[in-house]
Amino acid sequence: IIYLFSSNYLSSQEVYFQQSDGTIGIVYLNTCDTVHIIKADKIYSSLAFHQSSRLFGSRLDTIYEVYLETGTSSFLTSFPETGNILISSISCIGNTVFTISDNLFGKYNLTSGLREVINQGYGEDSLFILPAGMAVRNGKLICTSWIPGGIFQLDTNNIFNSIVVLPNDEFDPFYNGIVSIPISCDSSDTYINAPISPFEDIIYKVDFEQQFFNPLCSLNFISASLWTYEESLPPPCLPLID
Repeated sequence: IIYLFSSNYLSSQEVYFQQSDGTIGIVYLNTCDTVHIIKADKIYSSLAFHQSSRLFGSRLDTIYEVYLETGTSSFLTSFPETGNILISSISCIGNTVFTISDNLFGKYNLTSGLREVINQGYGEDSLFILPAGMAVRNGKLICTSWIPGGIFQLDTNNIFNSIVVLPNDEFDPFYNGIVSIPISCDSSDTYINAPISPFEDIIYKVDFEQQFFNPLCSLNFISASLWTYEESLPPPCLPLID
C-alpha cells in the first residue's frame, strides 16, 4: 500500500480569525499579511469549519451556522446544561461538532441531529476549569487551558482521561485561539494567539518537541478565535492500492 498526501492540504497556510468587533478575515502565516472578509452579526468565542466548508460558531451555550457570504447566522443547537459559562470552543471531526466550556464537554452530530453531553460539572478539582481554544491535530482534539495552564489532547469519550502535551503556567500565555495545519502524513504545524496589550495579538508557532512558543506574527487587533479549513478534513494520507 502506498500513501499519498492529499493535494487539498497544499495551501499557503491561510488561517481565519475574528476580531473583537466581529470582523472575520484571513492571516497569511507566510507573510503575516491580513485581509478582511466580512463583519459577522455576532462575536463568537470560537469558529470552526466542517469538511463540507460549512462554518460554525459558538457563543455562550449556543452553536450557530455562520454564512461568510453575508455575515449572518442561524441557530444549530444549544447546550443549556452549561449554565452561566464564561467561554466555549468548538471543533469538527467528521460529522461531529465537539464543544467544550468551563463546565461541559459535549458533541452534536450534523447527520442525525443528536446532541450528547459527554462530561458535565467539572468542579474545582476537575481537569479543565478554564479551557480556551480547541483544534484538531493529527486527527485528535487538542485544547488550550488557562487553568490549569497547558495544551491537552482530549479523550473524546471521557475528558478526565485527557493528557497534557505541553504544560505551561496559568494564564501564561493568555491563550485565545489555537489552530493546527497538516503539513505531512503524520505531522501538523500548530499555532496559538495571545494578546500582549488591549490592541495587539501575537501568533505563536507551537514547538511541542521543545515545549516552547515561537512568536511569528504581530496583529494590531485582538482575535478570540483562529481556525482553518484544512484541519476539518479527514487524515491527509490516502491509501493507494498498488
